[in-house]
Amino acid sequence: MATMAVRAPTGGAVAATPQRRTLLMVLCAIAVVAVSVDAGVEAALGGNKLLLIVPIGGFVGIGLVALGLVNFENFVLFTIALRSSLDITKPSSGNTGAAGVSAGASSSAACAGQANAGSVSADCSRGGASAASVKHAAGMTEQRGGIFGRGRTHATADFFPDAVGALDPILFPGAYPHSIAVGNGQIWVVVRDVSLPAGLFRVDLSTDFAAPPPSLGIYDNTDLNKVDPGTALASSPSGNSIFLAEPDGNVLLWDAFSGFWIVSRHDLSSLGGAYGALNDDLFVADNHVFDQALSPIALFESTTGSSSGVGVATDPQAGVLAGLRTTVASPSGPGILERFGIDPTNSAFYLQTYNGTAITEAPDTATSLLTPPVGQIGQTILPFTRRLAVPANQNSVILLTQSGLTVLPADFDAALAMPSVSGVV
Repeated sequence: MATMAVRAPTGGAVAATPQRRTLLMVLCAIAVVAVSVDAGVEAALGGNKLLLIVPIGGFVGIGLVALGLVNFENFVLFTIALRSSLDITKPSSGNTGAAGVSAGASSSAACAGQANAGSVSADCSRGGASAASVKHAAGMTEQRGGIFGRGRTHATADFFPDAVGALDPILFPGAYPHSIAVGNGQIWVVVRDVSLPAGLFRVDLSTDFAAPPPSLGIYDNTDLNKVDPGTALASSPSGNSIFLAEPDGNVLLWDAFSGFWIVSRHDLSSLGGAYGALNDDLFVADNHVFDQALSPIALFESTTGSSSGVGVATDPQAGVLAGLRTTVASPSGPGILERFGIDPTNSAFYLQTYNGTAITEAPDTATSLLTPPVGQIGQTILPFTRRLAVPANQNSVILLTQSGLTVLPADFDAALAMPSVSGVV
């Protein structure tokens, strides 16, 4: 019978000794603990959560590779156990996708965050607020498709889904957000930079992070083309357009279908006061009306004073959508609430103001918000104001006036019967 001799290998890899395996595991454990502690401290101080997750995931992966090389059986068992644990404790994403906004976002507004609306105040505790209190959160600046935005101090901003409490704060590295616009697919923010003027920031709800992209389509968004910190943003009711107005008179337009900022014009030397996106074709900044190409196409009257707020609501008498606008000549005098036509079928008033009605108290303006400085305490009053809001049911018009909120009926300009004496007793 033939026999086969088996020779022991004389070369190749040398099996790891128990001492080497122990040393390898100790070094990996020390590295994981050190990086995890450092990243955890950074995240607790307001840093990005990825600083905690990525290093841990990376070193766990390295540890698994090392375990597979040393003891494949234990590697398989550990991998199966880890997979089962993840399935049981799988976390909810807590957001609505890469940009946090569905392409089919609803065009209706659910609160005073409707297009061109101002902010209203109410308590809204982070993470546990009801939908009703979320919709009235203090400092609310924008609403679109169930997402609400509220700027905060300390370089963060809150975003609220429609039916639950606040999401995790969004980190704005080295910048303070103050004007937020939500379009179909993207969220854009104007910030005040800690050191120098900054570009436009774009929010990513999937990472709880905001940063300025290097370009805005065909326009630069780097050091060559910073955005004035007093700039204002407003999204159209459909969410397909975002209007940007700068104090120096420059205006830009973002388009949801392309995902880019597609138009920029600089026909005016300065802008301020009321601003808003009436629809996808008409935009307002102060007394100026711009078309879809951002060409100035109309100029509202200025005899009643400075503009304070602008919005859109149905004219009960004409039965068509019309613009609303507040003006004030003096902070101590009455203000004016007037309509203006935005429907071409209402040709008699198209882009013309009408039915101006005096209101008892003057709305806020950038000028009226200024107060005498106290010592070295300074103040920053932005040139643009949003002091008019129309609720979703359109039953009223809400104004932010000198002493607080003023609520007027939707038919504030309805004709009243002339009082007459029917008899004397």
